[in-house]
Amino acid sequence: MFFWLPSFFVRSYHLNSLNASLFFGGVLLIGGLAGIWAGGWLGDRFGHSQHSQYARIPAIAFVATVPFYILAIGLLSDTLQAQFGDDSLRYSILAGTGFYIIASVLFFLAARWLEQDWED
Repeated sequence: MFFWLPSFFVRSYHLNSLNASLFFGGVLLIGGLAGIWAGGWLGDRFGHSQHSQYARIPAIAFVATVPFYILAIGLLSDTLQAQFGDDSLRYSILAGTGFYIIASVLFFLAARWLEQDWED
């Protein structure tokens, strides 16, 4: 979903493609590793006794990230307003937030049936 983010860094911060990609890769590496580790740990801790938690934990994570995502993009947009004006790419970033909400709803729906469909 975020394949366009290095282009945003190039356009908004005037970085070259290499530096934008290195920054983006670093963010994905650190955030991705932390998220995978924490999600796996929480899933194993709570999913063992209630299998529906294997779907609820990612759903909650998706919901929890939306406000931070909107806040970060909003602050960035306000910060860059004087220098770059209205940039249409930031609206694309905000539009992407809808996918988080859809994913969260689907995980919550899956959690309803996971307990009864689970086979040991």
